[in-house]
Amino acid sequence: MDGLEVLQQYLDAPEGQREGPKEALLAEMAMHGATGRILAEMAFQGHWSALSAIAADPLVEAHLKDHIPEVLLGAYRKDTVTSLLEAVPALAQEPLLTKLLEAILDLRSIPTFLQVLECGARLSPAYAKKIYTNCMLNPTADNKTLLRVLVARGLIDWRAMLGFSERADETDLLTKWAMIQSPALMVIIRHLTTKERRLELVQAKMRENHVPLARLMAKEFELDDGWDITSPA
Repeated sequence: MDGLEVLQQYLDAPEGQREGPKEALLAEMAMHGATGRILAEMAFQGHWSALSAIAADPLVEAHLKDHIPEVLLGAYRKDTVTSLLEAVPALAQEPLLTKLLEAILDLRSIPTFLQVLECGARLSPAYAKKIYTNCMLNPTADNKTLLRVLVARGLIDWRAMLGFSERADETDLLTKWAMIQSPALMVIIRHLTTKERRLELVQAKMRENHVPLARLMAKEFELDDGWDITSPA
């Protein structure tokens, strides 16, 4: 009898008569390394109460972090992580939360990432900084979108993350961007400004005779097509 058959026996057992099948299932998971596969199958089938009971076992809980990608994939195929977090609340807290978020990013699913945060999970400052750094070092469309969405929803405190004061605004960010030209900084600047405000910032640099910088800013702001950056602000 393989692990999935043992799982089915547990699921088929009437409430109040599951203790024996549960012990058999836990033994199967321990002996044959089927923990991740069995948890993922329960998530995929939507057996949330059973998943909650099995995941709460001390031996399973102790190794849950090793099986998060498999379990997440089961829930992801079911098109929900909300029920997964309700069944296994530990996933919404550190140290498991970071593992869960990393597994979600491996699936390239920003909506699922946000769904986890909307369920009450708190994004740690360290992980927020990691998202920013990933965007800075590898400015792919996915990394930029993730950073932009998190900043837009107030899930990242960019001032605290980047060491700015509470009064800092887009001009402070632009000063820093002029020195390092970080794609991640530009994502935040673009979120904070309208196109008209970006034009004002470019024109200000033109008046200060920082023409190369102004033209680079115009390109990053996508103002180099149909916008007169030489006009006075």
